[in-house]
Amino acid sequence: MSADETLMVFDATSANLPIVASHPAYIKIVNFRPVLAYPDGGVDYYTTFLSVTPYDYTNRGIEVRITWSGAISVAGDVVWSVAFEDCDTDHEMLSDDFAAALVNTETAPANNQVLTTILFFTNTESDSLIVNRIFRLKVMRKGTDGGDTMTGTAYILRIEIRER
Repeated sequence: MSADETLMVFDATSANLPIVASHPAYIKIVNFRPVLAYPDGGVDYYTTFLSVTPYDYTNRGIEVRITWSGAISVAGDVVWSVAFEDCDTDHEMLSDDFAAALVNTETAPANNQVLTTILFFTNTESDSLIVNRIFRLKVMRKGTDGGDTMTGTAYILRIEIRER
């Protein structure tokens, strides 16, 4: 696979929504489209996605593109956190073992515009994923971070994973 090609795309219907969790994001229908809703309020809301790396992945690194919007005309910043977890080798199924998260602060869109936030992962930062490996992706709105100042809910429309 050459650089900058899409490996996979997730939307709200792809999310692994926990039955019991402290603060999961939730699915909401907005203008007849399912989105993942991440409220404000000083709480870290998150969701995970489960997938397998494709056979043509070459381990060069990963770019995660979060396409999102605010629920209302908003101001302030949203802090997004993204982490990978290799679920294949030596993985304890009963506990989380995510690699260190990368964090990006993005200014909220005005007038419900759609933005794309991009995070760049080296192979090590993506938990050293290799070809044909089961992995989880954790996406969190870091409401407890002082930099997250946007009032209102952030909606994720899709998450694209590309090879760098």
